[in-house]
Amino acid sequence: MAPASDPQGGTATLGSLLAAVGTTVLTLMEAPAGLDIPVSEPEILDPAQPDADGPRTLLLGIGLRPGSSEARRAVRLAGAAGCAGLVVKVHGEDTDELRRLARDRGIALLAADDRVSWRHLDALLSAVIGTQGNSGTSSADEVELGDLFALANAAALQVGGAIAIMDTQQSVLAYSTVPGQVIDEVRQAGILGRHVPEKFRRPHADPRVWHSDGPIHIVNPGALPRLAMAIKAGPNVLGSVWAIDETGSLDARAADALATATRLAALHLLKYRNSTDVPRRIREKALRNLLRGHGPTQDDVFGRAQTFVVVGFDIADSEQGDAVGSVVQIAELITNYARLSHSKATTVQLDDVIYTLLPTGPDEARDLAGAVVDRIHSLLGVPIRAGVGSHVGCLADVPDSRQDADTVLQVLAHRSASHGFADVHEVRAESFFLRLRSRLSDNDFIPLPGLRQMLDHDARNGTDYTTTVQTYLECVGDTARTVERLFIHPNTLRYRIRRVNELFHLDLTDPDLALVLWLQLRLREQPGHRVGP
Repeated sequence: MAPASDPQGGTATLGSLLAAVGTTVLTLMEAPAGLDIPVSEPEILDPAQPDADGPRTLLLGIGLRPGSSEARRAVRLAGAAGCAGLVVKVHGEDTDELRRLARDRGIALLAADDRVSWRHLDALLSAVIGTQGNSGTSSADEVELGDLFALANAAALQVGGAIAIMDTQQSVLAYSTVPGQVIDEVRQAGILGRHVPEKFRRPHADPRVWHSDGPIHIVNPGALPRLAMAIKAGPNVLGSVWAIDETGSLDARAADALATATRLAALHLLKYRNSTDVPRRIREKALRNLLRGHGPTQDDVFGRAQTFVVVGFDIADSEQGDAVGSVVQIAELITNYARLSHSKATTVQLDDVIYTLLPTGPDEARDLAGAVVDRIHSLLGVPIRAGVGSHVGCLADVPDSRQDADTVLQVLAHRSASHGFADVHEVRAESFFLRLRSRLSDNDFIPLPGLRQMLDHDARNGTDYTTTVQTYLECVGDTARTVERLFIHPNTLRYRIRRVNELFHLDLTDPDLALVLWLQLRLREQPGHRVGP
C-alpha cells in the first residue's frame, strides 16, 4: 500500500502509518472515513477517562477481546472522542459485530498481530508517527517507500552532492548515481565493498552525528568534506545519510534537503525492519521472559540446539557510551554481528546489560564475545566488557547461564577492566567470592576480634601486619613465596607472624582460624563490605 495523500503537510495519516509498519504488524479492518485521517500519537485506552485522550490519537485496546462488551464500549468512546482509530488483537475471534459498530461510529478499526507485544507496537507506532510528523515537503517526498537508491538520487539532486545511506554498522545500503557528481576514494571503496573502509570507520562514527538533530559538517584527512545526519526513529538511531560537500559550501537549503532525506530513510528502514523481521521480535520477547525466569518457551523459537550460552555485554564507561550513541545503537550492532555467525542468535537489553543467547557451545561463544568487544571498540571507541556464561543443555536452564554471565561482568568490573571479555570458567575463584559476598548479610562479616585489633593497630601505627598475614595465607604458608612478594627477609616474616600471635592472638598454625581469617580478609576486598578500622 502506498502512503495516503497528506492534506496536513507532513502529518502522519492512517495510510502512511500502515504503509510504514506493513501488514505483518498491523492490518486494517475498517476505515469508514478513509485513510487520510491524521494520526497524532498512540495512547493506551483508559475506559475510565475517555476524555483524557486527545482527538486523532490512535487508541491501543490492550486486553480487549473483539467479541466483548468492553470492546464495543471502546469503539463508542473512540468515536465520541474523535480518535483516529482503535487497535485490537483478534486472537482468532469473530470480528463482524465490532466491525459493523466501527462503521456506524465512523471509527477506523485495526488489528495488531497477536504475536507482537503491545509495548513493542506502542514504541514502533510512536517512532513512525514521530518520523512522519514533520513540516515541509520536497520532491524527495515523491519517492516510493522501498527504493533507497531512488531516495539517494533525489536527495543528491536537492543537496548538491553525492549521497550515501548507511546503517549503524556503516554498511552502505544505497548511494546516488547522478551523472557528474564528485566522489573520492573513500566513497569509491565504500561502494565497491558496501562498507566504509577500515581506516575511515572511526571518523564515520563521529558522536556529533549521532547526537545532533541536524546535519553536521565532517572534515577528515584523505577525504572530501561531508555533511552528515543521523537517521532516527524517536530516540533510536537507525543509520546515517552522508553528502559529499566538495567545496564546504553546502548551505541551509542543502541541510534542509538532507534532513528531509533522513526522515524518509527512516521510513524505509522502519518498514523493512518491522515488516520482515517479526520472528526476531518474537524471539526477543521470548528471551526477555526466559532471562527473567518466567519459564522456558517452545524450543523451535530459538532452534533445536543441543546447548545454549548467554553472553552479557555492558559499557565499561557509561559516560563515554552516552557520548557516542545510545545503548540501543550498541545493542543493534551486537545483534547484527551475532546473527552473522548464528542466524538464531537473539539479543535483548535488560536494564544496563545487553544479553545475547547463542545456540552454540562455549568456545564459539567466547570467540564471538571477543570479536564483538574488539569490533565495537574499534568502530565506536567505546570500551565494552563481555561475560560468557556457562553452556546449558535446555532452555529452562538459560537463567543460570545469565547469572554466570552477570557474575563474569561483576568480576571484570571489580578488576576495573575497562575493555575485555572472559568466560565463567576463567573467573571461577573470583566469582566464588562475589557470589559468597552477595549471599551473606553484613552480620556474617563481623570480624574476628584479633582481626579488628590488627586493622586498628595498622591504622594507628602505620604497620603492615594485615598485608603480611594476607600474603602469607595467600601463599599457603610458603615462606619463600611470601618474602618474595613482600620484598622482606625471611627473619622479618617470622618476626611478624610471631608478633601477630602475641599482639592479636591470631595463631596462623590453627587451620580453622587461618581459613576464617583468610576468608574475611579476602572478602574485605569485595564491593559493599564494611570491615575496616
